[in-house]
Formats: sequence, C-alpha cells, structure tokens
Amino acid sequence: MRPNEGAVLTSTANPRVKAVRALHRAAERRARGLCLLEGVRLIETALAAGARLKEVFVVPGLADSERGRRLVQSLRERAVPVQAVDERVLRHMSDTQEPQGIVAVAAMQEASQAEFAGCTALVIADRLGDPGNLGTLVRTAAATGAAIWTLSGSADLYEPKALRASMGTLFLVPHRQRLSPAEAIAGVRALGLTLVAADARGATDYAAMDWRQPFALVIGSEAHGICPELLAAAARVVHLPMAPGVESLNAAVTGAVLLFEAMRQRRMGTGGRL
Repeated sequence: MRPNEGAVLTSTANPRVKAVRALHRAAERRARGLCLLEGVRLIETALAAGARLKEVFVVPGLADSERGRRLVQSLRERAVPVQAVDERVLRHMSDTQEPQGIVAVAAMQEASQAEFAGCTALVIADRLGDPGNLGTLVRTAAATGAAIWTLSGSADLYEPKALRASMGTLFLVPHRQRLSPAEAIAGVRALGLTLVAADARGATDYAAMDWRQPFALVIGSEAHGICPELLAAAARVVHLPMAPGVESLNAAVTGAVLLFEAMRQRRMGTGGRL
C-alpha cells in the first residue's frame, strides 16, 4: 500500500514540512508537546509500545520493501495520517545524514507523579548531557522494567539522538524530565523507595546490595558525578570494583550493570549481603 499516491510533497517551504523541521528545537517540542521519530525500526517499536503518532511522512519507495509496506499498513489501520514526500523533503525534515525513508511526529508522553505508584525500580539520571548515553540508559531501563527521571541539566529525552539511542523504548518507560534535586528526593520519599547512588567512592560493593527492595538509583555523568544533595540523601552509595588504573565507566554501562544485577537478584529471589 502506497501512501497518498499522487500527492507527494516536494517543497521544503510547505508549512507542514516547516512544522516538522521545527521539532529539532527543544523549546518547540516542549511548546507543542510533540517530538520527531526517524527510521523504520524506531517507529515500529514506538508504535508497538503505544506511542501516539500524529502524522507520518514517507518516501514512496518505502512501500517497495515488505517491511516498509507492513509498517505503512499498520499506520493506516491505526488511522495515522501518512503523507508521501520526496527524498529532498525527507532529508530536510530529518536529523540524520542518511534518513531511512520515514519520519513521524508523535506526542510526548511524560508521566505524572501519580503514575509511578507501585514503581519498584527507578533510575534518576543526574545531568547526563550526552543524548546518546541517556537514550541507551532508557533502553536498559525498558529492558529491566525500570522507570526513569532526569534532573535539570540532562539531555532532553525527546531529542532525536536520544530517541534513536533508545530505539523507541522511551514509550515503554514511565518518565519525567527536568526535576530539581529537591523534587527528585521528595518524589522518591513519597513513593517509599530506597535512594541508592552509584559513585566510584561508594562504601558498598554493588553485588553486596540487596536490590530486591524497591529502589531509586542515581546515575551521574562522568564529568559532574552526582550532585551533593542526592549523595547526602542516599541511604546507600554503591560502587563497581574495577581494575587498577580505571576510575569510572560510561554512565549507561554503569546503569546496565546495576539494573541487570537488580533483575538477577529479583529473579533468583536472593539478594546481596546487606
């Protein structure tokens, strides 16, 4: 099934095209509550996760492949408007050098505090400025059943690079953005979670921590570490033992090790030595 056969948009001056291009800017995304998704796999994942797609733009050749044809069909079945555009227009809309023939506009889906009731695993990203790193952490949170909050100073979860790194799994993960340390601490206490910070100088080996208890895990950036307020409020500060000469790991890698240790303990029904 081809999108809007015979109605291909060919001008970058078209108001709809300009509106999509404007979503590259964080302020525009926040003002409109919309974000930009790019690529077949990302849009497939987001669609399956329940993302609310507002409109989709595709090059006519996308429907020449079986996978592209299935995706367009799925969009049609969900009554998502699909508009054909030429390659030049799609490149203008896209955030990547080599777009994959499809761009979608989706509603941002940040959760309220009330929607975290019953949460037993929460990641708090403290000033993670690299959107790729943050998106990878989101993907790990999705894989391990955790929710995610970000503090002010972190990259935007809806930045195109962050969304690509998360591969659309952001729409599976309850999330909030741009919290202050005080708001995060109050929110964690309201949920009854144990606040745990990951820091190379932490007193507790990560494997000795009992991750079966409901927790909120703070992951800081290599550049800034964890803010003093969160470190002071943490009930536990855990570290990953490393070989001599290595001071720290990438934030997303640290998060993956700790979250999968928590998943392992919960599946096995046994915890650390605390």
